[in-house]
Amino acid sequence: MSATDESRSIVRITLAFGAAAPDLDALSALARLAATLRAELSGVFVEDQDLLRLAALPVAREYFGSGAQRSIEISDMERQLKRQADLARAALMRSAELAGAHWTFVTARGSLARELGDRVEHSQVVAVGLTGRAHNPFQAPSRSRAIAVAYTGSPASQRALELAQRLRDALGRPLVLLVPARSPDAAETLLQDALPHLRVPPSRVFTVTDTKLSDVVLAARTLSPALLLLEASESVMTADAFSYMNDELPCPALLVR
Repeated sequence: MSATDESRSIVRITLAFGAAAPDLDALSALARLAATLRAELSGVFVEDQDLLRLAALPVAREYFGSGAQRSIEISDMERQLKRQADLARAALMRSAELAGAHWTFVTARGSLARELGDRVEHSQVVAVGLTGRAHNPFQAPSRSRAIAVAYTGSPASQRALELAQRLRDALGRPLVLLVPARSPDAAETLLQDALPHLRVPPSRVFTVTDTKLSDVVLAARTLSPALLLLEASESVMTADAFSYMNDELPCPALLVR
């Protein structure tokens, strides 16, 4: 089965939401992808257990710009998390219904990384970094930024490349091919391997100087794409890697099995 055929067999895209406003442009793009693939968008909002534990401490305080302060009640934190979950659900519903995609949404209490880890086995694509990113006033709107994909030659990265091309075609965005390699010769080999899987040449090829996740993240910070697609390797599908990508990437990431 080709990577193109396998991409068509995707049945679920899991979206991780945290305690911040979701990236609406990314949600819209993923909803259109799900509709094209006839896949389900499965939203997961995680009520951060650590925040709730902090709110329960007697020394927990909320400070205001005026210098005033007040104690934080755990009931206040729970209401705030419920409001944020409702906003995430409404955003997912709006994006999915506009695109004609099937969607589901659940709320879980725990850590984002742990809850994702419990669910990724049932998804072919996992989206992380949809919330919690500060706005950069010098960054172009995501509607005008590229779709970036890291290609390593593996079957999963071939599927990621196919999905990136589908996003490029559906959204009219440029496509940037990231080539993680430890030497120029290795980079050229990977590029030649990618060519048969490309329907049209990418807008740009960017060589990443190593194969570690941190190097790919650094490249993404340099390029600032709208979305980054990666193969869901064992090193990426860990609690630490989820937290790292959520904190350090300038855009949401799609992890493709």
